[in-house]
Amino acid sequence: MKLPVRTLIACLILGVLAPAWAHAQEAAADADLGSVPFAPITQIERVGTGPIELVLIPEIACDAASWRPFMERNADRYTMVVVTVPGFGGTAPPTEPAKVVLVEDGRMRTPWVDNAVGAVLDVIEREGLDRPVLVGHSLGALIGYRIAHEHPDAISGLVAVDGAPATLIYSKPLPIEERTGIVRTRFLPQLSRLDDAGWAMRLGELIRTGVQDDARAEELVAVAERTSKEVGVRYMVEMYGIDLTDRLREIHTPVLAVAAAGDVPVSRVRGLDRLRATWYSHVAGLRDLELVFVDDSRHFVMDDAPEAFDRLVQQFVERAAGDEGDDRTDG
Repeated sequence: MKLPVRTLIACLILGVLAPAWAHAQEAAADADLGSVPFAPITQIERVGTGPIELVLIPEIACDAASWRPFMERNADRYTMVVVTVPGFGGTAPPTEPAKVVLVEDGRMRTPWVDNAVGAVLDVIEREGLDRPVLVGHSLGALIGYRIAHEHPDAISGLVAVDGAPATLIYSKPLPIEERTGIVRTRFLPQLSRLDDAGWAMRLGELIRTGVQDDARAEELVAVAERTSKEVGVRYMVEMYGIDLTDRLREIHTPVLAVAAAGDVPVSRVRGLDRLRATWYSHVAGLRDLELVFVDDSRHFVMDDAPEAFDRLVQQFVERAAGDEGDDRTDG
């Protein structure tokens, strides 16, 4: 089975995680399972003067620069607040030691992602935003799904860009114990010896596979290099500990899921039915879902297909804003 680019990226990056998993298993018995001290988002950019408010959340290892072209294109349409997750772009990460522990029915604790969820909610409050639409890329999408599930009153909609409520490892959601075993036994052994230089080289290679324009790829590589291996590893591990697919019926927030089709029109995607089935198996439980595959695009859909992406976002956020107004009128 040919894995999609986003899965290959995750699998290759996870090659650095075997030591972390080994340490986690050894430390599980006596680890401090309390939450980490709150680490707020310290890098925030506000762009635009439009009537609709968006909060933009980048991919792993990326900062505001990953959303800058989108913001420049849409400054008249939206008021946009882009955040950098603590630890990315050279910002301070949460202070709890970077260790991972599997607890409670085989589910892994995810304190750094938990912190990111709280930090985004804190930004919404600090910036005085009124139920904005979240637009999250990959990890940013997963953070968005968490907020939609746990804090639905904080937002009016979610645009999930090439990111699902559980990382796409196989063609259907798996029990978390099985997912964990697959990562540890099949993906990690062959990729467990990367040092800092190897991490940087591999991360650069993977970003370049995720965007079509070479110059843009190099910009994103430079951005990602400001995030340390330890921080990137920690967030990636925690991503694999999150699976919301069995809770999607509890999410009432409107969701636009934007998926990359690859370097061809959707109609020419080899195995398109399989690709659709994989995505639907991970998101079909959502009550208010629009799933769109974008022609001729890789993981950074907003860069590869800007016109199509901007049109999808505009149509969705205008509908979400209209629904929000109707709800207030009814209330």
